[in-house]
Amino acid sequence: MRKLVAVLIAVFFITGAGLALAEGMKGEHKMDSGKRLERLTKELTLTTDQQTKVAAILKADEPQMQAVMDKMMADKKAIMDASDQKIEGVLTPDQVKKYEQMKAEHQKKMDKECKECAPATPKAMPAMPAGK
Repeated sequence: MRKLVAVLIAVFFITGAGLALAEGMKGEHKMDSGKRLERLTKELTLTTDQQTKVAAILKADEPQMQAVMDKMMADKKAIMDASDQKIEGVLTPDQVKKYEQMKAEHQKKMDKECKECAPATPKAMPAMPAGK
C-alpha cells in the first residue's frame, strides 16, 4: 500500500507540475515576444534593423501562438482531471483527503512561483503557461 501511495504521489508531481504551474498563473503570465527577441538579439547579434523586423514577426504571431497554447493547456487540464478522478477511485477516503491536500499545497507553491516569474507589465492577451 505504501508503494502504491508513493507511485501515485510521483505520478501527481511528474504529470501535474506543468498543469499546476499553468493553472496557478491565473492570467498573470502572458506570451512574451520581448524575451524571445532579447534572446535572439543576444545569441544571433541582431542588428537594429533585424531586431525591428523580428519584433514585428513575433508580435504578429503572438495571437496564433497564444491560441495554440490555450488549447493545449485546456486539453492537458481535461486529461489531468480525468486522471485525478481515476486515481481517487483507487484511494481510500483518507487517502483522497490527503491527495486533495497535496494538490492544494502544490497549487499554492505554483501560485507563488508564478507570481515571481510573471512579467512586470502584463500585455492584453489571454494567459499562457511558462515552460518551467
